[in-house]
Amino acid sequence: MAWLPFFTLAYFMLGISEAASYATPCCSGLSGHLRPNVVYPGSSAYNESLSTYWALQEQVMSPSCIVMPRSTEEVAAVLKALVSRSCKFAVRSGGHGSVPGISNIESGVTIDLRRLNFTKLSSDGRLVSVGAGQNWHGVYLPLYQAGLTIPGGRDSSIGVSGSTLGGALGYVGPSTGLGCDSVVEFEVVLADGNVVSATRSHNSDLWRALKGGGSNFGIVTKLVFQTRPLGDIWVGTAYYPVTALEGELQAFHDFTANPTYDTKASLMMSFAYAVDRGLLLANSYAYAEPLHMPSAFSPFYAIPNQLGNTTSITNVAAYSIDQDATSPSGFHQITFATTFTNSIQQLHDVWAEFERTTLKLGQASGTSLAVTFFPIVPSLIAASKARGGNVMGLEAPPEGLVMTVGSLSFTAAEYGVMSGLADGLLSGIIEAAKRNHVHHPYIDLNHAKGSQKPFLGYGAGNYAFLKSTSQKYDPRGVFQALMPGGFKL
Repeated sequence: MAWLPFFTLAYFMLGISEAASYATPCCSGLSGHLRPNVVYPGSSAYNESLSTYWALQEQVMSPSCIVMPRSTEEVAAVLKALVSRSCKFAVRSGGHGSVPGISNIESGVTIDLRRLNFTKLSSDGRLVSVGAGQNWHGVYLPLYQAGLTIPGGRDSSIGVSGSTLGGALGYVGPSTGLGCDSVVEFEVVLADGNVVSATRSHNSDLWRALKGGGSNFGIVTKLVFQTRPLGDIWVGTAYYPVTALEGELQAFHDFTANPTYDTKASLMMSFAYAVDRGLLLANSYAYAEPLHMPSAFSPFYAIPNQLGNTTSITNVAAYSIDQDATSPSGFHQITFATTFTNSIQQLHDVWAEFERTTLKLGQASGTSLAVTFFPIVPSLIAASKARGGNVMGLEAPPEGLVMTVGSLSFTAAEYGVMSGLADGLLSGIIEAAKRNHVHHPYIDLNHAKGSQKPFLGYGAGNYAFLKSTSQKYDPRGVFQALMPGGFKL
């Protein structure tokens, strides 16, 4: 064989030595055809994987190795190898979660699914097959080019699988339900390495459980969605000073409670604070037609002293990139979720809790806090049921529910201190809702704080169903014990 230059040979041997030093039995067990897909600390592929997590607390974790399968068959082989050695692991779709360890692991094996990033439209355009590692921009763009869409995440970099398993309230929710409601088939690798399909007529209990049940049953490798027509939309955000609070709250309440709710209209209203900018209010509008200033949002148009407005006619794919830029990676992230029945008094009380919390955040640059309100209206629940329903147990009264999400971003401050502030704000919101007799048990899985128990909010019957389904498809409890991240049953 040809002689390698000495420095090249030395460098090559150093690389082997470095990999070997991290090759725990769990990592070295990923042998044979899987070996080229395994990367170790110090390699560029390993560093790239860590650097692309959204939350800083996920970026700083150090798995013993990361495996990047390219097919469902390779996912099955990886899982069998890990389970046979009782190895702890994490599974990553897009890596956009905020709970520490939800898609990464310290000193275990992280299964990075991002190479499963295909989007394949059926010949008749009615269905689209999506790889579990695809992100939402990778779905929205080719579908837009075909005049179609599916309900899903609002930010371009969010992973399709992870967000869908938690629900996914997107731009067209009022007319289609949650993202999970449009899934007609899940392809799942079970703990024993077997690959199964779950549809409305085959493994239907697993199909229903995956629509809101998270990662408690297996590793989803492919999702098949029912599409719907959509071209350009009117979308963007209007910003207001806090002096507009009364008008904002009344407009949001009336919009959500409208008995003739326009199902093409979707809205988020936010209370926002940044150390560098102060307090402001924001309305993010989306209307599923290229119609400028549609009448569905007319309660908001009369609010005076608007500070800025980004609304335009564009498409979901392009706007998802804009949304992604408003929540950049590289910060510690804490989110929480709760729900209440639409109420003016409750909205006022949330503002009071929010404003009090901003006074405790300190002055570290880059620190920001937001509380965002999402209407859950009867049409959304009806659309969900028409598609077979899900496991979340949601029922919307005529006045609507308000899904409430808190998000805290920071760099310099200690995580424990900020986590305590988030806990205090969440407790204050829930206590106010109970005092106002509007508290609802639903907790959005995709934004729940690690200390919350979202599955208990689905109702006793649905929780029992999730438990029994998990025990049926994962009788050894692999996804409860060997995959420690995420929310367990």
